[in-house]
Amino acid sequence: SGYIRFTIEATIYIIISTFSVKVTSSVNTSISYDVYYRPGNYNATPGANTSNAGWTLLSSRANLVSAGGSAYTLIADNLSLNMPNNSIYSFYVVPLSGTHQYNSLANNSIAVSNTDLIMRAGHRGSALFNSNTTGGIPAAKFTYDLASGCQSVRMPVTATISAGEMNVDLGSDINTCIDSGSHLFLNAMNPGMDY
Repeated sequence: SGYIRFTIEATIYIIISTFSVKVTSSVNTSISYDVYYRPGNYNATPGANTSNAGWTLLSSRANLVSAGGSAYTLIADNLSLNMPNNSIYSFYVVPLSGTHQYNSLANNSIAVSNTDLIMRAGHRGSALFNSNTTGGIPAAKFTYDLASGCQSVRMPVTATISAGEMNVDLGSDINTCIDSGSHLFLNAMNPGMDY
């Protein structure tokens, strides 16, 4: 039952860097873990709890050293997983060797929350990509950083460039944050081309 899926909803832009669990293995025992993720709530995709479709390997760590059952053992680090504000990501913790503690909270129940995120229970199982028992959340903790205020979800933009001579000079490069709703004047050095 240690193969557990769950979700995290970021209420602000966060960057997840590490993931740790409380293992059941004795102190200094060698363990190995994989951690998968997928954007969105896997519960919204029928069969996502019993399939590998849509899941991406986020971390694979072998020969980890167990910290025992009373402490958290680091199973994934250097993740740099960006979660934009108001996004939901699904996670799948897979013990390749060793087992970890978990709680059998009902699927979609809030396990942990703060002003930055909400962590909800999901499914568990005892076979790879077959989490067919509803309700589960690992005894876990993770570290994250708050993204700078300048980052936002990337949006595709279509630019149309007309034929003809264009002399555009916006001056020296700048690197600055602009608050939502504020304006920055750009002078393209062409009459009538102020933005």
